[in-house]
Amino acid sequence: MKDNHSGPSIPARNEPSSLLERALLGVNGACLDYYVKHEPEEFKRKLGSIAKAIKNGGETPSLNALVAAGCDEQFLLFLLHPFSPTPVFETLKGIFYTPGPGNATALFKRKPGEVKRLLQRLGKIADDIEFLNVSFEYGWVLPMGEPELNRFWRLPETIRDYTRFMQHLGKYFGSGSEGVHNINKAVVTAYVKRETKRFHDKEVAALIGAVMGNCYAETDHKTWRYKHYKRLHELFNLNYAHTSAFPGAAE
Repeated sequence: MKDNHSGPSIPARNEPSSLLERALLGVNGACLDYYVKHEPEEFKRKLGSIAKAIKNGGETPSLNALVAAGCDEQFLLFLLHPFSPTPVFETLKGIFYTPGPGNATALFKRKPGEVKRLLQRLGKIADDIEFLNVSFEYGWVLPMGEPELNRFWRLPETIRDYTRFMQHLGKYFGSGSEGVHNINKAVVTAYVKRETKRFHDKEVAALIGAVMGNCYAETDHKTWRYKHYKRLHELFNLNYAHTSAFPGAAE
């Protein structure tokens, strides 16, 4: 039998990147791509409903100011659509148009204590599998053998990645945080910053508030940015604005 401490070590990984956030934005980007390529007139009509909400909120000057500073008007309007209380794109209903689950019970459909215990059990299972991998007679074959064998070697860390992912969701989507709105605020903020070289907190807050139909003050947005932007700003680098219809938004 091999010594329990022998065999290649499995490196620890950092907290999972924003996998769910990126997946949601990928869906949003696919929606953008579809409408621009296949239903451009309907797309313009839908963006018109966002522009109307901004006008009704008295914030057309804020929109004009950002456009004058370098933002593409249509793309900016598209980035604002998830804040609408009424779905603008029906295919995205149930994904956007709400702040997020808000608490762990709504997110996981289980009580927080139960989820915690399940994740702890998964962690113990990962430890047990890792112990078997490094202690059985031919365990050294696993990390260097065929893909079918190598996946057994990677299984403990895959399980740990899964538990970290679920903990990430609980932290950012199930602990009173407006997870979905945070994603969209980050993308709008990052786009404006990239195109204008400034954050324009006043105008960004005014537009978000107008589309939501609620007061969202400049100070509220600054507070949000200090708390969340550093973690989320890289989401805009997904660059789902890859259509030539929005030259100001492309990389």
